Amino acid sequence: MDVWKEKGPRYVGVSLTVNRISNIKPAAQSFEAGLMVACEWLPSEKEIVACESDPLGFDPLFKPLFQFMNAISIQKEYTKNKHGSIYSVLKRGDIDNLGRPINSPVSHLVSCRMNISGTFAAAFPMHNFPFDVQDLPICIRSGHDNELVVFRPHYRRKFFFKVSQKYSALAEWTMHKPLVRFRQTASADSMFDAQHNYSVADFCLKIQRRPFHMLSFIAVPLFFITSSSMACFVLDPQEGYASRLSLLFTLLLTLVAFEFIVQGDLPKVNHLTLLDRYICFSALSIFSFVIESALAAIFNTTAEEEAAYIKVWIACYGSVHLLFIYFSIRAARCERRKLGNWAMAPKANEQNAGAFLLSGDEHMSKI
Repeated sequence: MDVWKEKGPRYVGVSLTVNRISNIKPAAQSFEAGLMVACEWLPSEKEIVACESDPLGFDPLFKPLFQFMNAISIQKEYTKNKHGSIYSVLKRGDIDNLGRPINSPVSHLVSCRMNISGTFAAAFPMHNFPFDVQDLPICIRSGHDNELVVFRPHYRRKFFFKVSQKYSALAEWTMHKPLVRFRQTASADSMFDAQHNYSVADFCLKIQRRPFHMLSFIAVPLFFITSSSMACFVLDPQEGYASRLSLLFTLLLTLVAFEFIVQGDLPKVNHLTLLDRYICFSALSIFSFVIESALAAIFNTTAEEEAAYIKVWIACYGSVHLLFIYFSIRAARCERRKLGNWAMAPKANEQNAGAFLLSGDEHMSKI
C-alpha cells in the first residue's frame, strides 16, 4: 500500500484548469482569471483508517497551504464531494464522484479541489506594441517550506495544465501554448533574507496581440493624413503660401484630433511604443512641411528651386516608412521568440514539465 511514511516531505501533485481570462489591462498591469486548482498527496495510514471508518466526516491530518504570489485579490471556494466533504481518499480501482474508475500510479491519494476567481498582477512590456507577446503568470507557492511540502505534477492527470477559451474575453488576443515549471524559491522571490526554501508552481499563459485593428484603424489613417500634406507642394511657394500653411495646419489639427480619439486604444506606459514612434513621426512630417513652406516664402524660393527639395522630402518620407515596415517585421519576429521562453531563464533546480492541454473544449470531458 502506498502511504506517506511520516518522514520526509509530502509530494503534492498540482493541476490547474483556467476556465476564464478577461479584463487584460496593460496600463494597470493586471488581468482577471477564473481557475480550478486540484491537488493530491499520499495519505498516512492513520488518514486511510479515519476515512474508511467515517467518510462523511473525514478531515485529513495534513492540509496543504497555497499562496498565490501575484494575486491582487482573490475569492476562494472549495469544491465538496458527493459526501459533502472537501477532502476525499481515492483508492485505485474505485469509482470517483463522476462515476469514472480511478486510475492512479499509487494505491491511495487524498484529493481536494478549489475554485479561484481573482485579479492577478503581470508585467506588460509594450516596446513592440502592437506586435507584442505577453505573459499572464499564475504563481502558486506552498505555505509550508520544502522540508514539509514539495510540489509536483498531478498524479493522475496527463494534462495537468488546461486552458479553456470558451468563456474568455480575448477578442484582441491569440492564445498560444502555455508553460509551467516547478521550482524552489530564490532570493528574488522575497525582500527578506531567505532562511527557508518553498516549493513553487509557475503557470504561464502566452498571448499574442492581433495587430490588424491597430494597423488598419490607426496606422493606415495616419499614413493618409500625413501623405495628404504633400498636396501643399502643388501650390506656388510665393503666391500660394497662405493656402499652403492653411492646409498644413488643418491637417496637423486633424492629426491631433485623431490622436485624442484613438487615445483610449493606446497603452499608457512611460516609454514610446513602436506605434507611438510612428504617430510622432507623422506629426513631425507635417510640422516639417510647415517649416519648409514658411522658409520658402521668406527666402523667395521659386517652384523650380523648390523641386529639388521636394524630391529629397519625398525620398526621406518613403525611406522612413520602409524603415517602419522593417522594424515592424523585426519586432513581430522578436516577440514570437518569446512564445516558447520564460521571461526569466529557469534556475538549475527548476524542473520544466511538458504536459499541456491548450484550449479546446472537446477535451474537457477528459478532466
